[in-house]
Amino acid sequence: MLVDAKCSIYAHRPLTCRSYDCRIFAATGIALTEDDKALVTQHTQRWRFSYPSKRDRDQHAALKTAAMFLHEHPECLRGEEADNSTELALRAMEIYDVFLTDHGKSSPPTDGEVVNAVMRAKQKFDGTT
Repeated sequence: MLVDAKCSIYAHRPLTCRSYDCRIFAATGIALTEDDKALVTQHTQRWRFSYPSKRDRDQHAALKTAAMFLHEHPECLRGEEADNSTELALRAMEIYDVFLTDHGKSSPPTDGEVVNAVMRAKQKFDGTT
């Protein structure tokens, strides 16, 4: 998306683009739902990732799982974040490591256990614990 260190989507790189990398949408599997982001969506769908190690593949899978979980469990998000694809992707980045562990069990955690782990991870990320 960067050509000669400049955004190839917008004539003037918006402040938001300086704050985060729009590859986050390809990495999380989240499509932008805002109509004015059609070009961003089109470009992010072109991204392909490589996995030099199993850990890299596991982290990407955990990130996509986190995004899907947050989409299915909006109670883990604050109000309007549940309807904002950018916020959803950013929150998935904050909590993806919850989905890297098996929580010390041989069976998958319940949704309630994951919600609790997600809330703890968010608090830790936000520095509110």
